[in-house]
Amino acid sequence: MTDRLRGRRHVLKLTGAAIGGVAMGSAAATTNRGEPGTERWHHSVTGPITSSPTVVDGTVYVGSDDFMLYAFDATDGDREWFFTPAHGQAKSSPQVIDGTVYAGFRIGRIYAIDSSTGDDEWFFEPDRYELSSPTVAKNAVFFGTGAVVPDGGEYVGRDLGIYAVDRTSGERLWRFETDGAVDSSPAVVDGVVYVGCDDNTVYAIDAHEGTDRWQFQTGDSVTGSPTVVDGTVYVGSHDSRLYAIDSTSGTDTWEYETDGPIRSTPTVADDVAYVGSDDGSLYAIDTANGSREWRFQTGDAVESSPTVVGQTVFVGSNDGSLYAVDTRDGSEVWRFETTRSITSSPTVVDGIVYVGSQDSTVYAVHAGVPGSSGDSRITQGVLGHTNRWSTNSVHDEYVPIETRSDSTDGSDDGMPGFGPAAAVTGIAGAGYALKRRLDSRNVSRD
Repeated sequence: MTDRLRGRRHVLKLTGAAIGGVAMGSAAATTNRGEPGTERWHHSVTGPITSSPTVVDGTVYVGSDDFMLYAFDATDGDREWFFTPAHGQAKSSPQVIDGTVYAGFRIGRIYAIDSSTGDDEWFFEPDRYELSSPTVAKNAVFFGTGAVVPDGGEYVGRDLGIYAVDRTSGERLWRFETDGAVDSSPAVVDGVVYVGCDDNTVYAIDAHEGTDRWQFQTGDSVTGSPTVVDGTVYVGSHDSRLYAIDSTSGTDTWEYETDGPIRSTPTVADDVAYVGSDDGSLYAIDTANGSREWRFQTGDAVESSPTVVGQTVFVGSNDGSLYAVDTRDGSEVWRFETTRSITSSPTVVDGIVYVGSQDSTVYAVHAGVPGSSGDSRITQGVLGHTNRWSTNSVHDEYVPIETRSDSTDGSDDGMPGFGPAAAVTGIAGAGYALKRRLDSRNVSRD
């Protein structure tokens, strides 16, 4: 069902501070004593950063609109390597497990990259379409695809749905068709893929078979990612509502309405759901009944997704600031200012907050609290994660999907079948998994 192609990667060697006249960025460390909300280091690159950092084994992995995926030393911000594919901005938030980085590039390949060297292992190409950030679970990488839209133009093409590919080989396992683009990153819990879609729907999909479990309809697009805790799916919609949905039945438990579209991915810690809204607020919602505990106002839309350490929640705002807010009463603890919007979602490791800004810089900021992110977004590996996710038991091996001809939709394309709400495509729209030679590379290292 897939073609394997061999290709060559090109080594980009640093010459001074530039390659071909393009500055490659620089790191700077501060000498403060670690006061809360002060900078530990920053590293500037050549494009805005909307990707959310993943921090594993002392390395920060993050993408940029300058078409590169970076690996920085978490201690001082020095660049360890960068990876640049044939094309595509690195808007995706990477995931790292077992020595491999998984990241999507616009438009549109998903790559598996060696975390220590930056060499690519394989890539999968679903016909050059936009990709959501990937999520790894068991032996599969799950990600959404969307239509390509040039600036001010019509759709170039449509490849709308969810893919599952083998995380070792890059071979396609299944594809689930939707009626809209999938910008939401999948959350995978107990063998079920939960994901939002521009067709106003939240989908629950069997992770092994790629078949529909249930669908939940909202009033507008769902571009944020779900988080799943204790049998409940929490997800926001552009209809301004945060929904709590029973993970088994797909029925609405409660909903809370904000004053603006929700693009932020919610996170849950200690029975409270935290989520940002385009109305400029960070909300704390009681998970038991959907009542508001407090509301914290920033200076612009909050598209960034929060993370929690102890009694502090951290989130970025389009006003250019990273905020630390007290979880008990919603009061501001500290504020760190950058020069452009922060839509990247922060990750906290060992008392340091890592976040990207659209001012083309990755920042490491003293959190003022010990410890690391422990909320549901981080522990489920959605939009950035820590070592804790990388060692989660969710990565126990799936039974591989075998090609077969007993498709329930009446087709005979060698892939699992779907019910009426979903379909598996055969050759049409197929991507390509490409294994790459070890003696060729698309990476530069200092």
